[in-house]
Amino acid sequence: MSEPLVVILGVGTGIGKTHVACSMLAWAAANGIPLSAYKPIESGPRGIGDRTDAMRLADANMFHVKPPATLHFDAPLAPTLAAALQSQRIPTPAITSTIQKLRRKSALLLELPGAAFSPFDAELSNAHYVAMHPDANIVLVLPNELGVLSDAMAYTMALGTLNLRPSLFLLNTPRHADASTSRNHLDLRDRFPYVTIASLTRGDAAHVSSSLPQQWMRTTLSPDSTSKRRR
Repeated sequence: MSEPLVVILGVGTGIGKTHVACSMLAWAAANGIPLSAYKPIESGPRGIGDRTDAMRLADANMFHVKPPATLHFDAPLAPTLAAALQSQRIPTPAITSTIQKLRRKSALLLELPGAAFSPFDAELSNAHYVAMHPDANIVLVLPNELGVLSDAMAYTMALGTLNLRPSLFLLNTPRHADASTSRNHLDLRDRFPYVTIASLTRGDAAHVSSSLPQQWMRTTLSPDSTSKRRR
């Protein structure tokens, strides 16, 4: 039986998906829930402290096992284009097989490169790839600033064309808040009553984990949540 799958999507590049994933891993470790994370593809220069996103996830993973390899391409382009420059292709079947293997061990966080509709491979966008996993729980990461209502509506409608529905909106607090930051979550709750919505605090992963929605985390990551959704 497969354990729960949580897919972290964003409304843009550099929106904070990896920090969200690290925060979820920190929450799971603190609450004794087995959880691992996997970012199959990334491209461009290394990130914080010369560490790639995949390295940061590997550091945060709670299991003391070698994490699956991430394909890293040097060019700061969409992975499909960066791969082509290195005469490579995105090995989608192999990535899917790795996801299946990881889900036999624990709940899995899957972080895909770029935004929700960025290219995944030569044929599929990230969203189209997620649609191949009908039991996935979709987390949409958005900036907690002016314009977030438009982003939420546009991305939710676009995802809906693929029969995908986010179950959680996470609002990343910007370095400099604007007049909308303190009330965006209220407006979003009025427009999306079926979505759990949480505003994240700023700080390291352990600190941010305290602002994650506790009930959603426990319900979604519990070992029997997948079987419940299938009934």
